[in-house]
Amino acid sequence: MAAIGIILNLIALIQSKQHNISIVGPVLGLIGNALFLISAAMAFPAIVILIIGIVFIFLHHPSKNVKAVN
Repeated sequence: MAAIGIILNLIALIQSKQHNISIVGPVLGLIGNALFLISAAMAFPAIVILIIGIVFIFLHHPSKNVKAVN
């Protein structure tokens, strides 16, 4: 399941870069899933990081280097 999460977060990272959305959420998701993949002892910190990553993914903040278009 952690490997599937890594693949999904890589896809989200690529999509975020293409659509000029902040990449904080997918990066936190990658870190959280990597912690799950490395060791089950890291399960609680990984869950916390994944929840924070999900919040950032759903916020959809624009990247800092994007100009506002009216």
